[in-house]
Amino acid sequence: MIFRSRRSSGFTLIELITVITIIGVLAVVVGPRFASSDVYEERTFLDDLSAALQYARAKAAGSGCITQVDFTSSGFTVSVDSDCNSSNGFAATAVTNPGDYTTGFSERAPLPSGSSYVATVDPILFDGRGRAMNSALNVLSAAAQVTVGGTVITVEGATGYVH
Repeated sequence: MIFRSRRSSGFTLIELITVITIIGVLAVVVGPRFASSDVYEERTFLDDLSAALQYARAKAAGSGCITQVDFTSSGFTVSVDSDCNSSNGFAATAVTNPGDYTTGFSERAPLPSGSSYVATVDPILFDGRGRAMNSALNVLSAAAQVTVGGTVITVEGATGYVH
């Protein structure tokens, strides 16, 4: 007679308990990162602000009109000089949003609660050559910085370069 050993297929109880324990530990460690979206919202605001500064510079250089990024307590707005004549001062008019072609260019989402941002120059204006200026229409002698959370956006005065 030939005896065949009986092989069973499947997982042992020890293997199942080990896998469930590993999944539980991962859920406890990694789970809270996905529950809080403040970091992502802050990054979205930072990216919107950087894009707005770059757009304002390009708009000013392309049109020859002074363009302004004005900072508010929860966001920003982009506007252009209505008569393109800097000798008359700056008279703001809303800029068309390049993303959806609506009137008024501001942040897509407000700064999340608990986050803050600070600008060393408020508002930042760009002249027809793309240079960054202060509200007195003087070209900045030093770079302007906008800090959102822990990240800094720098706007060079002489060139208007945003980085």
